[in-house]
Amino acid sequence: MKTKLIAAFAFLFLGIGLERSFAQWGKEKAVIKTSAECAICEQQIEKLVNSLKGVKKADLNLETRELTVVFKPKKVSLTDIKTIISNAGWDADEMKAKNKHNGKPKAPQNPHLNPEEK
Repeated sequence: MKTKLIAAFAFLFLGIGLERSFAQWGKEKAVIKTSAECAICEQQIEKLVNSLKGVKKADLNLETRELTVVFKPKKVSLTDIKTIISNAGWDADEMKAKNKHNGKPKAPQNPHLNPEEK
């Protein structure tokens, strides 16, 4: 019985700890509507956004075309993320795609990918 009680308190404590908002950890979560159409688009957008300094996780749901991004706003802004997606050839919320990709996006001009080249 004592073991079950300790386990219950531990579970409760961990559950409360996991519910902390992203803001408390210096992170934000955003959902961006994209114009991704296929699995290749999905892979390229996720790879591009995940490569940004300050992005912790980017996951695109191809059915809804929504990209969920967890990021540190002190390192990269939501506008920067949307701009990079747009420059690579996909819509990102209100930002329309530049360099339409026709299935093959052009290489993005992304200042966050190779910071040592500056």
